This record gives sequence, C-alpha cells and structure tokens, in this order.
Amino acid sequence: MYYELDNKLQYLDNINKLSNLSKKNIKNIHLPDITFINIPEFEKSTDSTDSTDSTDSTDSTDSIDLTYFKNLINLSIENTKIKKLPNLSNCIKLKKIINYNNKITFIPNLSKLINLEILILSTSLITKLPDLTNCINLLKLNVDNNKKLTYLPNLSKCINLKIILCFNNNLVESPDLSKCNNLLSINYSNNQLTHLPDLSNCINLTHLYCDNNQLTYLPNLSKCVNLIYLYCHNNIFTNMPKSIIQCKKLKYYKKYNKYKYLYALTYLINSNIENYYYYSIIKYYNSKYLKS
Repeated sequence: MYYELDNKLQYLDNINKLSNLSKKNIKNIHLPDITFINIPEFEKSTDSTDSTDSTDSTDSTDSIDLTYFKNLINLSIENTKIKKLPNLSNCIKLKKIINYNNKITFIPNLSKLINLEILILSTSLITKLPDLTNCINLLKLNVDNNKKLTYLPNLSKCINLKIILCFNNNLVESPDLSKCNNLLSINYSNNQLTHLPDLSNCINLTHLYCDNNQLTYLPNLSKCVNLIYLYCHNNIFTNMPKSIIQCKKLKYYKKYNKYKYLYALTYLINSNIENYYYYSIIKYYNSKYLKS
C-alpha cells in the first residue's frame, strides 16, 4: 500500500480499493514527513492561493478527509505542510491527536471527541484552540511553540487533566484551573502572563514552570504540598509569597533577583538540612525579608 524510504512516505496508493468497512477498522494513522504523490481516497483539497507552484505538491495540501475512519484511535501528523486538521466529528473513538511541526492554523471542532486523552498541537501556526468542554477524559494538553496563540480555552470540565504544556507561545492569560485537581505539571514558560490562576486545589502538582513571563507575584502555593520543581525566574517579582515555605518537598527552585532571601531559599531547598534547622533558618529569612 505504501513505500517508505528515509522516513519519507513516497506513495500511499490503492487506499481507494479499501472498502468502507475496511476503513472503519483502521485504528492508527501516522503521516510523518509526508510527500504527497498519490492519495486518492484521502482527497486532499487544494488552496487556490497555493496552487500556482505545481512543482511542490505539499504546498497545495490543505487537509485530508478522514470521514470513513470511524474507529480511528490514534492520529499523528508530523512535519508536513498540511494547513488544517481534518474534520474529526466521525472519529469519536479518537484517544490521541499529535500534530507536530506542520503549517496548521485551524483546529476543527473537537466537541464529539469525549474519549480524547492526549492532544498535542505543537510547533505550528495555531492562533486559537477549539472548545474542549466535552473532552472530559483529556489527560495531556500540549500546545507549545505556537507564537500567535494568546489564550487557552476553558478547561474547567477537563477534570482529569494531568499535564499542561504551553511554553513558547504568546499567552496573556491562563484559564481557570480550580477544577483541575489532578494536575501534575504546568509549563507556562516563555509567554506574556501577568498572573497565574488559583492553584489552591492543585494539591497533586509537582512541576510548575512559569519563567520568562511578566509575573509580578505568584499565587498562594500553600496547598501545593507535593511541589518539587518551581521555575519562576526572569519575571518582575517584587516579593515572594510566604506560602512557598509550605512546599516541603520542593527540591528545585529557580528564581533570580536582588533579594538575598531568594538565594538563601535556593540554597536551603537544595540542601539536605535536617528539618528543624531548615525551618528555623527559613523562619529567619521569612521575618527579615518576606513581606506580608
């Protein structure tokens, strides 16, 4: 059915000979570094604005048609020039979508994908994400390296969400995460955030990356008792919350500015000092430098 050389798909023919029943039984589609030559049944559509150069067929690839693939579970499209994800409304069994390093600007409606667990939309040209309200089984959301992306959708119904990776975008605001009690890791590095959402219900959080933003303060972290990694350097903090002292499992803490107590905390948190020494010294720096 296909011929592959050096990880570049050269032919995808005879797929039109598959019966509709056969298509319905396909569960995995992976399109890596694809050079379209013959894909009759995928019915790639063309964008008239890109059709002037007939020497490069990938330039004219707008999307693909997955209408008949109703049992599809995993969809991976990587390193192509596809501009739109296909209509996935019939692929209600989809659990994983991976879009990496494509020309995609448009994400279709995902409201029917109630079984979706992993959504990766990385290194593309996405400006807006669709509504994820019905994706109640979503475990991982990865939308890094979309430089024109400024907002995330409402995640309040994604109560099973464990990982949010949204670094290297242009986010100016984070959605409410108060219902995301199962979150383990948040990465908002390299955005334009001025504040973080309330994290008091994220008691399982172990990793928080918010470095290289425009933050002036951190939220209360006293309930994040399982926090291990906290990277918040290169912001515009004037002071840090006392609540950080409650993060007793914190091992990696990176924050640079002029306040001496921050360097002291960095040292103490990375040391194996006995608890009573640890807290007595922290208490000293707390009273001397930390503001109320």
